[in-house]
Amino acid sequence: MDFQFDHVHLVCRDVRDMVEFFVRVFEAERISYNEDFKGSPSAVILLGNMRVFVRGLRSDEVPDAVAPSRVQGLDHFGIGVKD
Repeated sequence: MDFQFDHVHLVCRDVRDMVEFFVRVFEAERISYNEDFKGSPSAVILLGNMRVFVRGLRSDEVPDAVAPSRVQGLDHFGIGVKD
């Protein structure tokens, strides 16, 4: 099966700050920002040739019990296939 890497999806408490971190430190490019995408802020950045989706916590989500004060981290990574 042919497949390719598509994106990484991060979940965090503050989307704007996370995006600014990638822009400042890695010179990432802001692609889009939506204040309310399915109940939370969401952004897409381009880091080199990799797309990074960043989403905030939704009102019904509870932070990770192991480290509730930390950034939530990896939600998933996407793989693209022909069909």
